Amino acid sequence: IATDNHLGYLEKDRVRGDDSFRTFEEILRIAKKAEVDFVLLGGDLFHHNKPSRATRVRAAKILRTYCLGDDPIHFEIVSDQSINFPETACVNYEDPNYNIGLPIFSIHGNHDDPTGEGGYSELDSLKESNLVNYFGKATNIADIQIYPIIMRKGKSKLALYGLGAIRDERLHRTFQAKKVQWVRPADDKEEYFNLFVIHQNRTKRVDYYKNAISEAMLPEFLDLIIWGHEHECLLDECIEAGEDSSKLKRFEVCQPGSSIATSLSEGETRPKHVAILELKGNQWRIKKHKLKTVRPFKMHDVVLKEHHLEEHEVEEFLEAKVEEIIEDVMKEYDLEEPFSKEKMPLIRLRVDYTGYKKCNPMRFRGKFVSRVANAEDILIFHKKNKKPANKAGGEGLKSELDELLPRDDGKAPQIQDLIKKHLKHGMNRLTLVPNKSMGDAVHEFVEKMEKDAVNDFLDNIFKQRIKTCVQNSEVRTAEDIDAMLDENVADDMKEEDDDDDEDVKIMDEEVSMSYRGSSMKLKNAPEPSVDYSDSSLEGIVEHEKRQPRRSRGRGKNSSSKAGSKRKPASSQGRSKKKTRQGSLKRFLSISQA
Repeated sequence: IATDNHLGYLEKDRVRGDDSFRTFEEILRIAKKAEVDFVLLGGDLFHHNKPSRATRVRAAKILRTYCLGDDPIHFEIVSDQSINFPETACVNYEDPNYNIGLPIFSIHGNHDDPTGEGGYSELDSLKESNLVNYFGKATNIADIQIYPIIMRKGKSKLALYGLGAIRDERLHRTFQAKKVQWVRPADDKEEYFNLFVIHQNRTKRVDYYKNAISEAMLPEFLDLIIWGHEHECLLDECIEAGEDSSKLKRFEVCQPGSSIATSLSEGETRPKHVAILELKGNQWRIKKHKLKTVRPFKMHDVVLKEHHLEEHEVEEFLEAKVEEIIEDVMKEYDLEEPFSKEKMPLIRLRVDYTGYKKCNPMRFRGKFVSRVANAEDILIFHKKNKKPANKAGGEGLKSELDELLPRDDGKAPQIQDLIKKHLKHGMNRLTLVPNKSMGDAVHEFVEKMEKDAVNDFLDNIFKQRIKTCVQNSEVRTAEDIDAMLDENVADDMKEEDDDDDEDVKIMDEEVSMSYRGSSMKLKNAPEPSVDYSDSSLEGIVEHEKRQPRRSRGRGKNSSSKAGSKRKPASSQGRSKKKTRQGSLKRFLSISQA
């Protein structure tokens, strides 16, 4: 079991460019040596949504080397494969045209998720090449059905569930609306070991937020969760639980973490491992294997004020600190200088320079360029947060620019969150386009490199607005259009406020939900039937239903004041909205023609 391999990360870096490929090859080498039945990947196999040709070729070469062969397959899939693998209708090792010795099953992550026309992921290319069995792709995120891949080996039965990465807020709402359906085997449900692999932000089971998925949302019949997306390796708790399964009250979570450090943060400093799951009946255990090809990584914090330094002593002091860290790495990993390119360590020194000036990063970098893999960003400077009272009228330009900078954990804020916050102010708010949706479109454009994402989004929005105006018989003048747009803005603001109100902490005992349990017939059964039984489990509480959206028109069914006539817009209001009215007049004239 492995997650977050991020093939192609920093592929053009002369020192670190091969790291992701070298470690991924080690993972498959461990799988071959241990003679595992199959490899399970938890998403983010690729770092980029559209990986380069070099990355695709190198990935395919590694997979062909370790996956093709004459090794016997000792398990069989007894579920309906046309449901598990809709396009191929067959697991790759059963294809008579291929010899697969090591099957790989994978879901997609947030880096390699389906985007663009047709909704394809890079994993679809590997699937069509019969190198990977790609599953867990939700075609309708508003109503999700999760079917298991049912496997059998001797007397052991495994139901493998998977759900690829979905934007956390959307999946949160789907769980809240009770639109996630878990399909279970129709016969002898208790004989199956239920394994679920997911790739989302994770929160503890005692609370949840709308931008993460809580363990409390998942059903109790699951036995083990493989959690991707989180890069910190947390396997020890899961190992202890597997050694004594009788103590389990509900499922356990296995978080293997990433196989490569993609951010110089605290969670990445833990040693990297892969897990091997051993299963016999309903008894299981996890064994972890340390990855030896992962680059050493050390992180330290320094507060300059605590050392009472003079201004000219700061740079020399920081150099000495880096030298100490290098010595620690050499002792811990039994290394000698000069380091080989593969063993050069990653070092991050977080410096609180409150009361001092920053030293020259270019000069500092030159002193470690052949000894540290990330010489260009060893140091990260920060100051203690000061919270002066905001002046009337907003937070100011400086605070907005500060939010663009990476946080102390090395991660930058999400582009869609920045756009949403910027557009939330009255003077920046959009009239025709929902603020939140605009942020999502820009996210697709920036992160997924979908060059038509913003244009396609705006085209669809304009078509919807025009259609609404044309079909509403009450809209006849520019003032009517203006009033309708004001309602659109009010509705969007109300919806955003409702979403913000949902971002609250809820304890487990306060959380309850029901799900629909389904049944799934095995292969060769006369007719796959689905019976829905009423079941309940601890999960997520359904919040109060939102207020119904107001109608767009100003007719009898409108939510405006009954019986009152709309006052004519003032001359000042008309001048402010002149551009907006002119644009819509042109849109309306085109549509009506």
